Amino acid sequence: MSTSRLLVIEDDKNIADLIHHVGVEMGFDVCAACDFAGITSLYDRFVPDVIVLDILMPGMDGFEVLHFLRRRNSTSRVIILSGQPDYRSMAKRMGEGLELTITATVAKPFRITELREVLHAVLEKTKLSMETAALPPQDSAEEKRGGD
Repeated sequence: MSTSRLLVIEDDKNIADLIHHVGVEMGFDVCAACDFAGITSLYDRFVPDVIVLDILMPGMDGFEVLHFLRRRNSTSRVIILSGQPDYRSMAKRMGEGLELTITATVAKPFRITELREVLHAVLEKTKLSMETAALPPQDSAEEKRGGD
């Protein structure tokens, strides 16, 4: 099975580096972006399975990124990251309204163990989805013969 790809969208370099390190440690192929121009070009080249998305960033915000993901018909699993509970809640509702897969919200500051737990849960769901999609149809031999 191929490695899951994690895109970190975070303007704080220290937090982005931490998430990057934890993601690599967990087996993800990880890329990070901190500005909208970087996100748009990186997303199209990288096509992430999972996105950790900071909501409040200067020059752009996570809400704009959610709309961008919708325009791209993204199937990525999105983890919302913010220190503001109201923004986490609004972003979750907006993402779901845009028919994106919002899998978790994480409060800043977060513990590394919490980040690992969330990424592990998302990784397992991604693996299950990929394995399920790869399963052959469940046709029995009798059905193929017409049910003799």
